[in-house]
Amino acid sequence: MTVGSSRFALRHLLCAAALCVGVAAVAQADPVAGNLGAGDGYTPYGAWTISGEDTQYGHNAMAMGFTSAGNYDVSEIDAFIAGDGEGQQFTLSLYTNSGGSLGTLLGSWSNLAANITGFGNTGAPIAVTGLSGITLAAGGQYYLEASAAGTNSGFWLHTNSGATGRSTSNFSV
Repeated sequence: MTVGSSRFALRHLLCAAALCVGVAAVAQADPVAGNLGAGDGYTPYGAWTISGEDTQYGHNAMAMGFTSAGNYDVSEIDAFIAGDGEGQQFTLSLYTNSGGSLGTLLGSWSNLAANITGFGNTGAPIAVTGLSGITLAAGGQYYLEASAAGTNSGFWLHTNSGATGRSTSNFSV
């Protein structure tokens, strides 16, 4: 995925997740990379399973890779993750790409409550706001990972935009 492309709004990456980037010349958080269609397009019927170690699925985290088209300071991350029942919580983590694997951890945000309950339903994304001190470098490759702990489980929803990749997310400036 290319950050900054009109096809990939940085506010939403592929698995219903978004990263907003603050740029001095921009008065508000504008998408700079992602893969959601118009109106935060995702499908509630396609997803990757994310689960903690104490679930019937065992521990299962998923990461979506992307390349930054510019130098951006991250201000927000949004992710369309549906909880497998009420009260499910997740962790979003941003990493550098190290030879196709998770590299250096740039930031991690835990205890994020899903705003969508159950597979096949719709709702608002998980939003991590007010971020600072995280910079994406032009041409840099990164991963956004979604994970769960304990008995938490859910679904990182797929895009319906026809973009490359499945999971939905965006990064914004």
